[in-house]
Amino acid sequence: MWEGDGEDQVFVASVDRAMPLWHLIEAGRYRVVDADIKDERFRLPGEGVRTLFFEIMSLGALPDGEAALGAVAAAGFRPATFAETLAVAARYPLEPSEGILAALGSVWTHDRIAPPRRYVGVVHAFGGKRHLDLHPLCFPWKEGHKALVTKADA
Repeated sequence: MWEGDGEDQVFVASVDRAMPLWHLIEAGRYRVVDADIKDERFRLPGEGVRTLFFEIMSLGALPDGEAALGAVAAAGFRPATFAETLAVAARYPLEPSEGILAALGSVWTHDRIAPPRRYVGVVHAFGGKRHLDLHPLCFPWKEGHKALVTKADA
């Protein structure tokens, strides 16, 4: 199942920018999907199919998701978008085995509440099931939170 070897596990996934998000969600076989996850909020711009290589990055406990975004950039990576994370999760149905895998490369601002709150999509695994949820960037980043990343120039 894994591409690569050693401790660094590399995930390979092809992302079709024209594919509706619900196709990727359906392929991931999630037990629960947050109702605020919609194509227009997380759609990738552009056209075509692109194959990329990803790694899961553990950052440890941080004050919030904004600090996680900074840590990813400081390490020389680009956070995966929501569609990229869904493509990896569909191809690798055992990931994440537990905890949260965040798609920090796609941020949705919920402006129907005051003050507006920024969210990222996450694959949340617990009890042997995967859930697709939204996680506020202002919330603390816990030890079990991880981010899917790729090379900064990808």
